[in-house]
Amino acid sequence: MADQQQNQQQNNQKNNGNKKKQQSGKFIIIIVLLAIATVTFVLLYMSEKEKADMFLQEKKQQKEMLESELDSLMAQHNEVKQEYSALADSLSKKDSIIQENAKEIDRLLDVQWNYVKVQRKLERLREIAQGYLKDIDSLYRVNDQLKEENIAIKNQLQEERLKARELTEEKQVLNERVDKAAVLRAYDIEAMGVRSRWFGDKETVEDKARRVEKIKLCFTIGENSLVSPGQKDIFIRIARPDNLILTNVNTDEYAFEFKGDTLQYTLKKTINYQQTAEDHCLYWENLKDDDYLLEGQYVVTLFSRREEIGQTSFTFR
Repeated sequence: MADQQQNQQQNNQKNNGNKKKQQSGKFIIIIVLLAIATVTFVLLYMSEKEKADMFLQEKKQQKEMLESELDSLMAQHNEVKQEYSALADSLSKKDSIIQENAKEIDRLLDVQWNYVKVQRKLERLREIAQGYLKDIDSLYRVNDQLKEENIAIKNQLQEERLKARELTEEKQVLNERVDKAAVLRAYDIEAMGVRSRWFGDKETVEDKARRVEKIKLCFTIGENSLVSPGQKDIFIRIARPDNLILTNVNTDEYAFEFKGDTLQYTLKKTINYQQTAEDHCLYWENLKDDDYLLEGQYVVTLFSRREEIGQTSFTFR
């Protein structure tokens, strides 16, 4: 009986020992499993963190690349605007679209953004900027062509003005020549002193001043098709040796206007000129005393209202 109890106690002790061993083994297994799980979790966490860090780095690089592309694109656009500022004013509307798109992309990059969306907007902005550049280039070409045409027109206008001036000068010279040619001319002018004979209607030439009764003047008005036909006044001035103009009446009735001056005349003859040569003779009669005519040379000058048309001289003894 005692042996049985002792065996029973030993069995119980042995069973308790086995149970403790089993419990200890389970605990160790649990600890090992927990360690493995912990290691696995740590490894997985580190792997995911690395992936997250790589993703963030990649996103950062993408953002920097997009920002760089945007900055480069806008720098080129602004450089084009500055270089062609005179032409850029006409494309201000398209420039405003470019600026607004750039601001929108910049705002998207400052907040949570989508690479594909931003990339598309950036491509669209690039297309608009290229279109802007093409428009600038077209305007430049048109403007350059207009400048060349303007220069050509100015040169042509200058040539036309030069030709017009030359034609005007030639016309003026021609008109001056015509004006000079379109005047009456007197030639074969003869002047002499005469006196009447005692009998008949004859007259004799006299060169002694104190015996001269009249001064006879004959001349021919030349043919000239440039002078308009019609009534023409011929004024004759006979100057004594002392330059006094012979006249029997010292009034304005024996005066005429010539190139702004008032001149006294000795005789006046109105002719009906028909563009053909005409012969004329006139007499001036000395109605004053015998001392009125002096010895010496007398100068006879013929005038129209525009020009001096002839001259001669004679001498009294």
